[in-house]
Amino acid sequence: MYLAPACAAWLLAGSACLEWRAMWDEGAFGMMAARPGAFTAAACMGFGVNSLAYGVIQLAGALTLKVIGTVKNALVVGAGVGLYGDAVSPLQGGGYALSLVGFGWYNHLKMKGVGNAGGGGGGKSGEGGGPLLPVVAAAGARERERGGPDER
Repeated sequence: MYLAPACAAWLLAGSACLEWRAMWDEGAFGMMAARPGAFTAAACMGFGVNSLAYGVIQLAGALTLKVIGTVKNALVVGAGVGLYGDAVSPLQGGGYALSLVGFGWYNHLKMKGVGNAGGGGGGKSGEGGGPLLPVVAAAGARERERGGPDER
């Protein structure tokens, strides 16, 4: 969070050099002045998203954040197909399905504790040991109690 002012300054400088003229010519500043509430809300939501991403990285690790982002993208595309009738090619659909399978496999490995074997991973605390989804972990624990396929 301490980098936010520096990041904001560089983004402002870059946009001033590259986009200021086009924004002025197209009346973008008038659009912002006409709807200050919407633009302020968008800025606040962007800050919230960045704050939550920072928290996820601190608690679960950067890899977990990337995996969650991949699943989110697949779900957004799936919602676009289901709700709005967006067209997705078979190759694209296969890619999104593969990303969901990868998410499942990643969570499976986290439940097994594969990332903590040897103890020298160098990742954040939580980058490899605990399950990504507590609901999945609870289901796995119930299955082990019943002597299911995980019991070896």
